[in-house]
Amino acid sequence: MVVLRANSGVNRMKTTRVDLTLDLRLTLTHISQEENHGKSNLGCVNKDASIHSGTGFTVDHLSTGLFLITYKTPFDVTPAVVVTQNYPGWEEFGSSGGNTMDNAVLVASDEIKFKVKTGDGGGGASDRNFAFISTALSA
Repeated sequence: MVVLRANSGVNRMKTTRVDLTLDLRLTLTHISQEENHGKSNLGCVNKDASIHSGTGFTVDHLSTGLFLITYKTPFDVTPAVVVTQNYPGWEEFGSSGGNTMDNAVLVASDEIKFKVKTGDGGGGASDRNFAFISTALSA
């Protein structure tokens, strides 16, 4: 409630009470790359180390479950990298999914590359599809 007071004449004060409802919302706004001079890269990688989708990176299969992603254009600073595993396949909408303990782990990351390890539900290294997003603001 807001109380408004106004002088309505000599020695007279008028008070009016008004109910006021404010709708305050926090909106997260996407900051374009032009505004923050940042860089992003994203992709989907198949378990055989071929690129399912995305550009601007190469993939090396180092060993079972271990992949090295190298950016064709390096970042200015170490980017934030998020990886997640895809199982059993990209278009497998009929599947009920894999074991929730199947995982993809970011092993290491710098401005040029990152290493990811994928595994099975028992914690063992296993070649699996995965997706990633790398993003950073410029230095």
